[in-house]
Amino acid sequence: MSCRCGRTMKEHQIAGGCLAPLCPCQRFQLPANGPIFRKKELPLSRREMSPREKYAAEQLSRCRFLPGTSDKRFALQVCDMTHATERQIWNLWRLVFRFRRQIADKYLISEAERILNGRPVDKT
Repeated sequence: MSCRCGRTMKEHQIAGGCLAPLCPCQRFQLPANGPIFRKKELPLSRREMSPREKYAAEQLSRCRFLPGTSDKRFALQVCDMTHATERQIWNLWRLVFRFRRQIADKYLISEAERILNGRPVDKT
């Protein structure tokens, strides 16, 4: 398959994109540093989970998930954990916000939203 400029998709991958202006293959270009959406790099050191995070994991384990998903495996696994990395804790809050309709504690949901948006959380 080739585009309007005459190159095949393989040639576009090798060359790093199309140089022809307004070519429809422009959408296949990738930035030089990789994919556009990258996860935030967090340190891999483990720390003890706070009581609020343990409570969030407990509430998340009561939610219903689609069978065989990685979110379900993670939610059931994090419920038994005492120490976690920053990435695992961020993923915990992401799942709390994702399954917010199945969690009754509204303060927990607002805390998850604040953490995901990067705002500080009250330590009360």
